[in-house]
Amino acid sequence: MPSTRRSFAGVVAAAMLSLSSGCLSSLTGDANVTVPPGDSTTTAESTPKPTRGEAAALSVSETIDDAEYVPENETVKIVTGYRHTNHEAVKNGSKPEREPMYDEIPWKQWATTECASVAGKAVHDMLTDKFGNNHGVSVGVTSQYGDDPSISVAHTILYNRDGEQISETNVGFDRLVEVTPREVTATVTLDGRTATRTIPAWVEYSKMHQT
Repeated sequence: MPSTRRSFAGVVAAAMLSLSSGCLSSLTGDANVTVPPGDSTTTAESTPKPTRGEAAALSVSETIDDAEYVPENETVKIVTGYRHTNHEAVKNGSKPEREPMYDEIPWKQWATTECASVAGKAVHDMLTDKFGNNHGVSVGVTSQYGDDPSISVAHTILYNRDGEQISETNVGFDRLVEVTPREVTATVTLDGRTATRTIPAWVEYSKMHQT
C-alpha cells in the first residue's frame, strides 16, 4: 500500500541543481565514509566502471503531504526556507519567530525529482534491511548517466594523505551490484494527482584521497 511521508520537496530546488549539473545529491544523510576532522578536501577516481544493478526491479508508492499542487498553472508550491520576522525582538532576548518562504516548481519537474528521491530512499531502505544500519553505502541521485535522473549506489574507499586506507564501505562492490535493483518505478501522489517515473540504478566504485 502507498505510504505517507514528509516530502523531499523542501530541498527540491537544490536537488534540481544537482540533477542538472550531474552531481550526486544525497538522499539519506547516511555518509558512505568517515572523514577525520580537519580542513582537508577530497578528490575521487572511480574503478571499476559504474555498473547497473542486477537485482529485480522495485516498485514504490508514496503520498506527499507537505507540498501543494496549484492547478491554475500546473505547479507545485513548496517551502524553500524560513525567515525571521522579529529580528529586533530577538536582539532583546525574545524567541525567534519564523515564517516560511515559498516557490512554485513546474509539476513535471517536481514529479521527476520527487520520484527520484522516493526511489533512492527505497533502495537505501532495502540495503539497510539486508545489511543493517552500518552498511556504509551512500545512495544518491545523479544525472551523470543521461538527462534524466538515476540512482547512484556507491562503494567508497577513503585514503589519508599518506596513502593509507582509513575507511571502506562494508558491502563489496560485486555484492552491491548483485543486490541493487536494475531500476525502481516510483509513484508519488500529491493532492490527488499522481505521477510515475522509472529510475535506473547504478553501482559506483570510488577511491577517495585526502589532499
